[in-house]
Amino acid sequence: MNSAALKTAPLLFISQRPGDQMIEQAALQLKSELVTIPDLSQAREYLYNTAPLAILLGSDLADWQVWLQGLKQNLVFKHLPVIVVLFDTGVFSLQQLAELPADDWLFHTDSSLELRLRITKSMRQLSAYLDANPLTRLPGNSSIVENVNARIESGQDFGLAYIDIDNFKAFNDYYGFSRGDDLIRMTARILGNLRQSHSAADLFSGHIGGDDFVCIARAADMAGICDEIISNFGIIAQAICDADDVKRGHFRITDRHGIERDF
Repeated sequence: MNSAALKTAPLLFISQRPGDQMIEQAALQLKSELVTIPDLSQAREYLYNTAPLAILLGSDLADWQVWLQGLKQNLVFKHLPVIVVLFDTGVFSLQQLAELPADDWLFHTDSSLELRLRITKSMRQLSAYLDANPLTRLPGNSSIVENVNARIESGQDFGLAYIDIDNFKAFNDYYGFSRGDDLIRMTARILGNLRQSHSAADLFSGHIGGDDFVCIARAADMAGICDEIISNFGIIAQAICDADDVKRGHFRITDRHGIERDF
């Protein structure tokens, strides 16, 4: 989710208070079109056609809590950032507010600047959540591209290591997907732990997908980083394979042509 997308997506305000100055100022600061809908059913229909930057849900609507609960339980809409705008400061305790399934909440007496900052924070958290690989939780493709572009633009002398696990498909076919996932997670842990052994503050590890990873750091650090990745992967590869296969030095499978092959 890039900054251009954020600026073009509309800001949805669900409330029976159109022309709200604070909300309008926040939308202006975010360079986002403000769409105000006074009815929860109409708002749901709108969401089927348009993905907003964020949803500002007014507490002036009857059944807004039920609507919010249903939205966050819907697989299509649950990722949308929802900020509850409370018009009555005395209705909810802090505990009740903390238990709301919303991403954030604020009182209408707060400033448009605070609203803008909270929307920006929610979008940043959402972007990181959606970009992260679901299996390893390492940053995904959008973060990788942003990291590379930032280094190029800054003129930094950097190196990029592309990590691909040899014969991973054969490993999956032989040991099964569950152990294959374990190997992927263990590889991600190796990359995530590099910061503990290397002082480079700008070291970045990402997961492209499947058995493909990247590691980005200063060019001068890359040789040592690659050596460590290879060494540690050798350790986990022996740990995750069956002892008999490790002793034999390979495992054997029959390929799609019926030919036995050693890996």
